[in-house]
Amino acid sequence: MTRRIQKTVPDIETLEDFHIAAYLVEDECGECLLSLAHQMEVHHNPLMAELFERLADMRKRSAAEIFAAMEPEWRKNIYMRDLRWLGESCPGAVDILSAHYRMQPWHGYRLALSAFDRIHDFYDEIAVETENDAVRRHAIDLRARIAADIRALEEELATIPEPEAAWDHDDDPPMIQE
Repeated sequence: MTRRIQKTVPDIETLEDFHIAAYLVEDECGECLLSLAHQMEVHHNPLMAELFERLADMRKRSAAEIFAAMEPEWRKNIYMRDLRWLGESCPGAVDILSAHYRMQPWHGYRLALSAFDRIHDFYDEIAVETENDAVRRHAIDLRARIAADIRALEEELATIPEPEAAWDHDDDPPMIQE
């Protein structure tokens, strides 16, 4: 089940505000998924590394498209903005603490879908709350794009059986050295 974030939208009044926030949300999701891909490589789980790389690429492409649509002067302001997610983490953040080195595709899809759902909700909230018509149009467009990605992932997930109860059992688990 997807955790709903009560309020995630920072102050979005202009198209510049929107593009910067959307870029940061999409990029954060891509970075988190890429980090998980690297972790899965380290833990010799190439199937999950490949899946997370593919999912990261989806969000990174979206971030690149948003970046390309920005006015050149907006790009230099990306990291100068103080976008507060109002007490929550960025909507694009993936819950990497829920990852497990023996996780399987079923888990990976669900983990990514939670973040994708929050991004969808982020765009939806902007589309509903903004008084700026240009921002609304862009939010609706990005909401539709992420909804298409969500549908595609849900279709893929529907073909994957849920892992058995002991999926995370390891006779020789990793140990922390003291």
